[in-house]
Amino acid sequence: MRRINSSYRIIKILKLLHESPYSLEELCFALDEDDLSVGPKTITKYFLTLRTAGCSIKKKNGKFYLENIPFFIDLNEKEISALAYFQKFSQKFNSKKFDSKIQSGFSKILKLACKETKSNYSKTLNKIPITSIPSIRDRCHGIIGIISNVLKDNLRLKIRYNNELFVIVPKSIRFSKGTAYLNAYDEKSQKYKRFIISNITELSSMGLNKGADNFALSTIFKVNGRLAKNYYPYEKETIHHESENEKIICNKHQDKLSLIHRCLKYGTCCEIISPKSERDFLINEVETMLKNLSRDNFNL
Repeated sequence: MRRINSSYRIIKILKLLHESPYSLEELCFALDEDDLSVGPKTITKYFLTLRTAGCSIKKKNGKFYLENIPFFIDLNEKEISALAYFQKFSQKFNSKKFDSKIQSGFSKILKLACKETKSNYSKTLNKIPITSIPSIRDRCHGIIGIISNVLKDNLRLKIRYNNELFVIVPKSIRFSKGTAYLNAYDEKSQKYKRFIISNITELSSMGLNKGADNFALSTIFKVNGRLAKNYYPYEKETIHHESENEKIICNKHQDKLSLIHRCLKYGTCCEIISPKSERDFLINEVETMLKNLSRDNFNL
């Protein structure tokens, strides 16, 4: 049993040093976690055993690391090419955290490879230009191009997403960890949603968007005077503040254009507080009405 424990400690030390440098104290602590407690002197004896077996153990900045081992994994040409391609592909994800994990994994694999395999891997890696690796952006390039034009022309979209049809108002395109997303306002649910662009199978434009792409999830407006005294909240509206002469209302569910037209009917007894985009839209509607009214009077 004593010989088995010694063998296990040596294998454990070999595994730990393969992963990262360790000080003698850190190795003692790691072995203690497996109920294999030994002192620093015993660990240095195990180093001697490993060196006798052909392992090259070096010390730098107070920590020991594994420079070389006498046994290697042998990778064929296809395996080397696959690893090299995957390493290049990982760089397309634009994620430093993900890329560092991939690099760490590859370094551990290459530690177990012979010099010839390392050399072949390095040559193969250099032969693969990163521009030849398809990224999420490249594969979605056509759809992203169409959506970009829709955003620019202020249009609505009809899309098939995960075999379900949606009529949406695109707001923005975002990239995160190699995935392209479309943030959009869904007209049916009257909520903002995030769609994975690679899951959009069909799309077509559906005419002008009258400003809903700038609308927030909720609209805050104030009613005052005689309207405040007689105003009863619509379904799913909530009153945030109430006094004798005014009420502040939060509406999250009504179609935004319908809500703005309702606020217009209330005249000077209603004011949209937020978001600014809807407030500006309401002001623009009033100014347009006034211009049209002035033009009609002039024609008379």
